[in-house]
Amino acid sequence: MTQLELGAADSGHAIDCAVGDQLVVRLPENPTTGYRWQPVDLPTILELADDTFELDQPAAVGSGGTRQLTYTCAAEGDTELRLRHWQTWEGESSVTQEIRYLLRVGST
Repeated sequence: MTQLELGAADSGHAIDCAVGDQLVVRLPENPTTGYRWQPVDLPTILELADDTFELDQPAAVGSGGTRQLTYTCAAEGDTELRLRHWQTWEGESSVTQEIRYLLRVGST
C-alpha cells in the first residue's frame, strides 16, 4: 500500500494509484467561519477512511488549520475526486474554491 499526499497545487493533475493505496488530501481550512472542505459526489471507487482537522500552532481562538481527508482506493477505474470549500447550508453561491483530482486507479 502506498500513501499519496495531495494538496491544492495538485488540482487538475492526473494521479496514478493502485487498489489499496491511500490518498491523503491536506487543505487549509478555518472551520470557525463555517466554510469546510467536503467531497462532491464521492466516487464509488474511493472510500473515506478518515476526516480530521489540525489547528495551526500556536492555537488561538478563531485560528485556522489543515483539513486532512484520507481516501482508500477500493476498485479499479478512472474517476475524478472533487472537493469544495463552502458552507453547505448556503448552497452553490457559497463555494469559494473547488479542487479536482483526476484519478487512474489500477490493479496492484
